[in-house]
Amino acid sequence: YIKEPNIDNLVNIYPNPFNDNFTIDIQEIIGYADVKVYNPQGIQVLSRRINAHSNNRVQISLENNPPGLYIVQINYHNSYILKKIIKK
Repeated sequence: YIKEPNIDNLVNIYPNPFNDNFTIDIQEIIGYADVKVYNPQGIQVLSRRINAHSNNRVQISLENNPPGLYIVQINYHNSYILKKIIKK
């Protein structure tokens, strides 16, 4: 039995609330993680793969999206987390 990492403790998203850009910082990532951002209507507005070999910190731009609540989904191995962020 292999215990999956609790990635909720490994992810930091800031600033929140944000203006046009926010940063996702994932610690102790091995391989890659998939990031998806959904708008208030549940429509995916962004999808990006974070590769651990290049950078664990990624800046995301939502400058062309309206203010409101967004959901960030991060998939890593067999687990995922959801974080709420607010665009001012």
